Amino acid sequence: MKARLIKNRIVLGSIMLFMLLNALGFGANAQYVIKEADQQFEHYNYSEAVKSYLKAWKKKEKPYTAQRIAESYQKMSDYKSAEEWYARLSAMAGSNPESRLWYADALRSQGKYAEAKTQYQQYGQQQNTAPAAQIQTLIASCDSAIAWTAAPKDIKIENLTKINGNASDWAAVKYKDGIVFTSDRTSDLLKSTVKSRPFLKFDGTKLPDRRIYQWTGNPYTHLYYMEGDQLSLFPLGDSNDYHIGTASFTADGKEAYFTMTRIKSKKDFKQPLNTIYVGLYSSRLVDGKWTDPEAFRYTDDRKWSVGDPFISPDGQTLYFVSDMQGGLGGTDIYKCSRYPDGKWSDAVNLGAPVNSSGNERSPFVYEDNLFFSSDGHVGMGGLDIYKIKDGKVVNLGFPMNSGHDDFAFQMTDNSSGFLSSNREKGSGKDDVYSFTFMPEVVVMPPPPIAIEPAPEEKKPDSLYIEIIYYNFDKANIRNDATVILDKVASRMQQNPNLNLVMSAHTDSKGTKEYNLHLSQSRARSAVKYLTDRGISASRIEAKGYGESLPAAENTFKNGKDNPAGRQLNRRTEIKMILK
Repeated sequence: MKARLIKNRIVLGSIMLFMLLNALGFGANAQYVIKEADQQFEHYNYSEAVKSYLKAWKKKEKPYTAQRIAESYQKMSDYKSAEEWYARLSAMAGSNPESRLWYADALRSQGKYAEAKTQYQQYGQQQNTAPAAQIQTLIASCDSAIAWTAAPKDIKIENLTKINGNASDWAAVKYKDGIVFTSDRTSDLLKSTVKSRPFLKFDGTKLPDRRIYQWTGNPYTHLYYMEGDQLSLFPLGDSNDYHIGTASFTADGKEAYFTMTRIKSKKDFKQPLNTIYVGLYSSRLVDGKWTDPEAFRYTDDRKWSVGDPFISPDGQTLYFVSDMQGGLGGTDIYKCSRYPDGKWSDAVNLGAPVNSSGNERSPFVYEDNLFFSSDGHVGMGGLDIYKIKDGKVVNLGFPMNSGHDDFAFQMTDNSSGFLSSNREKGSGKDDVYSFTFMPEVVVMPPPPIAIEPAPEEKKPDSLYIEIIYYNFDKANIRNDATVILDKVASRMQQNPNLNLVMSAHTDSKGTKEYNLHLSQSRARSAVKYLTDRGISASRIEAKGYGESLPAAENTFKNGKDNPAGRQLNRRTEIKMILK
C-alpha cells in the first residue's frame, strides 16, 4: 500500500528513520546479502531492500527472495514490477500458497481484470481456508470493473500538471486564492527549513538520514501552497522536521487540521527500536500567523495512527481516520463533535456499511453527502472513491476510479473538485487531478405517435406508442418518464383489452454484451413501475435490444460524438396493442 500519511509511522532505531504502513541453502555471501536486505525490509526501507534482494536473486533463485522483491515493489507502488515478480513467484515450486492471491491483486491493479478473476477463482478453489466472502468480493470487483470501464461515466479528469512533479503529490484542497497540497518532492524551498534533527542514535550505530525518507528515497512530506504560478511552503507546523500533510480548513480559513509526525526528545525512548505513529494536530490563524500545532485528543504516537482529517466548514464536526483498537478493519473512519467549550466529544466509529474489514481513507462531506476511499468494498483495485447514497455504498465508477489508488476526493463546487491517484500516465507516483461532472444532455421526448390505419389496409395491431428516456448508463425511471408511465397505466386500467409491448434500447457506449444487459434492466424497471401500479405482468411483454436498433446516430459523420442522438437512443418504446 501507499506510504501516505495515515500509514506513516516513524521508527527510531539503529538503521534510520522510516514510515510504517501497514536463507537456508545460500552461500555465505548470499546469506549476508539476504540478511542485509531483510534488515532493510523489516525497517521498511524498501527502496534499499529491493537492491539487495535483486543481488541475492542473481546468486540463487529462491521463492523467498522473489516474494520479498515483489513485496518491496508493491510497497513502493511500482505495480508493473510487482506483477512481474508475483507472476514469477506463483509459478515457483514451494512458493507461499498466498502468492496466487497476491498475483491476482497485482493483475487487478494493472487493469487486467479477466486474468485477475481467473487467479482469484483458482485461489478460492485451492484454499479451503480462504474466506468465501472475501473471494466473492474480489471476483465481483473484477466483473464490476469490466462493466464500469466499458461504460465510463461522463466525467472529465485532468492532470494538474502545474502542481504535479516526479515525486508524490496529493490531497489538494482550496485555500483562499490558491491550492494547498502534500508532496514529498525535492525542492529548493526545503533547504532553509532543514535543521539539525534530534539525536536519534539509541544503540551507538547510525543516525537517521537528515533529509531522505528511505521508504521512497524522497524527502519527508511537506505542505505546499500554489497560487497562480507561485509555489511556496505552507507555514503549518513549520517547526516540525518530519512528515506533515493532508490539511483541512474551516470555511473562514482560520482553523486547520492536519496530519503530522512529531518526535519530542530521545529521552522518551528506552527501547533499541521505537515506533512513532502519525498524529492529528490543529492550528489557528492569529494575527496572520499559525499557532503552534496542538495535538488532537486521540493522537497517541505510541499506540495508533490518526490522520486524514476533514473539518466541517463551520468547524463543529471533525472526521478522521485511525487504526485504533476496536475498529472493523485496518483503518476506519470516525467522527467527533465540538462542545460549546471547544472540547471534542468521544469519537464515533461510522461502522458498516462505511467501514469494512479493509482500509477506509479520506473522508469528505459535501452538502450532507459522505465521500470516502476504501480498498474493502467492491472496486476496481487499490483504493476506490465511494459515496453513501440511501444508506448504501456506491462506487463512483470509471474514470473517477482506476485499478490503482484513488483517494483524497474533494468537491470545490456542485460539479467539480480534486482527487489524487497513482494511476498510469501520471507525472509522478501520486498526482493531483481535477474532475468535472459533465452536464447530462436531456432531450425532451417527442409527442406520442398516433398510428392511423392506411387506406384499404388492415388496421395494425399497434394502437398507440409512447417513449421514455434514460440518463447515461442508468436504468432508473426519470421524473419525465413517470408522467408518461402514469398515463400508460391509466389507459391500461380503463381498457382491459389492451396489452403492452415494450422494447428497451441503449446508445453505443460500452460493449454490446453490457448494453444488452443494460437494456434488459431498463425494460425491467419500466415493467416494475407499471406492475407496482396494479397492471398485471401478464399483460406486458418486454425485451431489451441493446444498441442494435438506434433511433438516431450516436456519432456524426466526422466521427465526433452526438450527445443528442445518444439521448434519443437511451429509450424504451411502449406500444399499446389489442389482445
